Amino acid sequence: MLSLYIDKDWPSSNGQASLPWAISAGKKGEALTGAALDGEKIPSARKVEVIVPAGMSYLTSVEAPRRNRRLMMKSLRFAVEDEVVDDPENLHVAPAGPIQSDGRLPVAVIDRGWIVKTLDLLAKRGIFPDAVRVETLLPPVEADSISVVWNGAEGFMRTDEYSGGALDTGDSSTPPVALELAMDNASASGKHIGKIDIYLQEDATAPDVKAWSQALDAPVRVMGHWDWRKASPVARERGVNLLQGDIVPMRRTMRVMRQGRLTLALIAAIALVHSGFLLADWFSLKREANRLQTQMRDSFKTAFPKARAVVDPPLQMRRNLADLRWRAGGRDENDLIPMLSAAAPALKNNARLGGLSYDKGTLNLDLVAQTDNEVVSERDDLSRLGFDVRSAPPQRRFYGTQTRFTITRKNIR
Repeated sequence: MLSLYIDKDWPSSNGQASLPWAISAGKKGEALTGAALDGEKIPSARKVEVIVPAGMSYLTSVEAPRRNRRLMMKSLRFAVEDEVVDDPENLHVAPAGPIQSDGRLPVAVIDRGWIVKTLDLLAKRGIFPDAVRVETLLPPVEADSISVVWNGAEGFMRTDEYSGGALDTGDSSTPPVALELAMDNASASGKHIGKIDIYLQEDATAPDVKAWSQALDAPVRVMGHWDWRKASPVARERGVNLLQGDIVPMRRTMRVMRQGRLTLALIAAIALVHSGFLLADWFSLKREANRLQTQMRDSFKTAFPKARAVVDPPLQMRRNLADLRWRAGGRDENDLIPMLSAAAPALKNNARLGGLSYDKGTLNLDLVAQTDNEVVSERDDLSRLGFDVRSAPPQRRFYGTQTRFTITRKNIR
């Protein structure tokens, strides 16, 4: 996974400022790190995450609709209106976690123009993130503790799984005011803070642990150095994903188009080659069909030179051969007796035979039935026996319904 850290000034530089990156090799592997300056090339990866500074985001909780997620996403920016000084239209708000036991929804708030410009600049470089994470929720935190990332003068804190904020106005002997307020809020809500863990940023000097402990009325311990590159690579442990709501569809479409460009080109090339083969095969089969049709027509004209027109050589050949056998007195399955014998299984069911006539392979049967269902049954039975059946309109008689069936063998029709 490729992680990119977006400094608060990076969008205003039109993407020319330094862009730190890291490629995680998994849970235990060492991360590859670097920084692209002035549009330098960034390594590619199957998954991409963007990390925004803690100072650019604001974490809080609001009352929100529970059932209709679409309505909830539209209403979130107005739900935080009382807690921010900016116009709701200038904000992008995303759920940071599930609805809590008190009925409130944790959310992350960020300047809409800033995040949209960031995504636009990344898109120009062919980068379409799968997620945008908030730096505040990356450090680990225990249930009875507060985690602080400190650079010696400022930093940020994570107070629980879905909350935290930026810190400033502190020094080595005096903890930041925001951290003291967080301790007071925890005490007022009945939550006991058993310890405060300090993570130092690069080149930062550890604060006076004793002074901070006394001021905060809680044990303070230094946990070593930490930065965003050391965050857990597991997605569910990386906090809120800001890519939610109305900024997602366009980004997702652009990403799919970008990543799918090569695939689409390959599919198009394969389709083009396949179409060429199909076209060549069609021309070859068409040529062969025309050759065979010509050959059959020539054979038919040779056998029957008096024929005036040749439309369907195989069918005309079968009919003429049947007629020749007839004239020569030869036996044929289209003779009267073979046809009656073949049709007998269908005639012994329900209908009665009212009359019959025969002429050169065509047998007319006048069947008398008591109901229309019997007529349909007889027709279906004759068809299953290999006959081509045509029926005349039924006629009502006092003794039943009489229908004429004209049947022929299908091979000489």
